[in-house]
Amino acid sequence: MLEKLIRLCQASGFILPTECKINDSILTCYNYGPLGTAMRRNILNEWWESMVMSQENVFPVENVPFVKQPDTNNHLVVSRPNSEVQQKECADGRNGFLRSSLSDGNLSHYQQTLELVGNKVPFGLAQCGKCYQYIPEKDEQFVYRGSEYTELLFQSFVSPKASTQAFDHWQRWRLQWWRKFSGSPSNFSVADSNENSGRQQINILFQFPWGQDVIETISHHGNEKLMRIGDKGQVKIGRKAVFPHLIESVSTVERAMLTYLVDSYQEKERPESKGGRAVRTVMQMHPRLAPYKVAIATTGSKAASDVREVASHLAKDLRVAGMMVLDLKEVHATIDSQFTRFDDSGTPFTIILNDGTLNTGIVAIRNRDTTLKEQVHLTQIKDHLLRYTNIY
Repeated sequence: MLEKLIRLCQASGFILPTECKINDSILTCYNYGPLGTAMRRNILNEWWESMVMSQENVFPVENVPFVKQPDTNNHLVVSRPNSEVQQKECADGRNGFLRSSLSDGNLSHYQQTLELVGNKVPFGLAQCGKCYQYIPEKDEQFVYRGSEYTELLFQSFVSPKASTQAFDHWQRWRLQWWRKFSGSPSNFSVADSNENSGRQQINILFQFPWGQDVIETISHHGNEKLMRIGDKGQVKIGRKAVFPHLIESVSTVERAMLTYLVDSYQEKERPESKGGRAVRTVMQMHPRLAPYKVAIATTGSKAASDVREVASHLAKDLRVAGMMVLDLKEVHATIDSQFTRFDDSGTPFTIILNDGTLNTGIVAIRNRDTTLKEQVHLTQIKDHLLRYTNIY
C-alpha cells in the first residue's frame, strides 16, 4: 500500500523525493508540489488554530535556525555534534550549526513572556520552524524521516500543583485533534514512552503500513529546564516563589502529512459514464486538509467557449469567498478522466457544467466519497459548498 501511495504522491505532485549533497554525503530530502504545499499549509493552519488561536495566553514566537553556545570562543555549536548536515557558515565567516529542535530556542522567550503576563501562570509558547537531522540515505518510511522537517512545538508553563492535570489535558486535546481529521480514528492511540528519561512522557501513535509509530510526543519536564534560568524564572504562588512546570508537545508537519495521506488512501469501485465499473484510487481526505476544496469540470459541445466562460466566473467567485478552487480548463478531457484527476488530488467536491447549464443555470455537484451528484443552481453554489466544508 505504501508503494502505491508513494507513486501517487509523486505523480500528483504531493511529495517529490530529491537528493541533497552536503560534505560529500547524500541526504534524504523532499520537495513539495502544488498539492503537497497546499496540504502542508492546511495542516499548519489547523494546528495553529488549535494550539494558538483558540487558547488563552498562548504566544507565538520564532527563532533563527542556528543554535548557539555562549562560550569564551564565541562559536556557534551544534546540538548534535556528529550531525555534519547541521554545519553552516554564518554571515561573519564563523562556523555555525542548524538546529535539530525548537525547544531550547523557545525557552529563550520564557522570561520576557512571563513578564508580559504579569509573572503569572499558566501561559504557553508555540513555534513552528525548520529543523535538521542527519539521514544519510532514502528511508523506507518515506517522508516520515527526512533530513529537513518542520517541527510543531508547544510549551505550557503551569503551577506545580496543576501540572499533572495539565499533562492529562494536553494528552486528550492532542489525541482528539489527530482523530478529528481522520476517517479511521481507531488507528490513533496513546502509549507511555519507552525512553528512560526520568520524566513522564507519552507518545501518540498511528497505524502506518509498517506498524504503529510515533507522530507526537508529549512530555512532563517538571521544573528541570526552568531551574537553569535561575531565580528570575520563578513565579509567586501564594507566599512561595516556585519554578513552574513545563509540559511540552512536539510533532512535525511531515509526519502529520504522511499520517493523513495514509489515512485517506482508498481503492474503490467506480461506475463509468459509458457503463461498467472500474477500480478507482481516491484520496478520501478531510475537507479541511484537502489541498483544494472544489474542482470544476466541463463537458458538452460548447465546453470550449460559453460553458468555459461561466466556469471561469464561478471559479473566481468561489476564490473570493476563500475557497481553493482547482479549475484546469481541460476542455478536451473526458469527464471520467477529470474525476480521476480530482479523486487523486483529494478534492471533496466537483462542480460539473454542461450545455444545459447555459439554459437552466443548473450544475451538478459530485461528492468525491460517494460519487453521488446533486443538482444546484449557480446562484446557490457558494453558500451550498461553504456550508458543507464548514460543518466538519
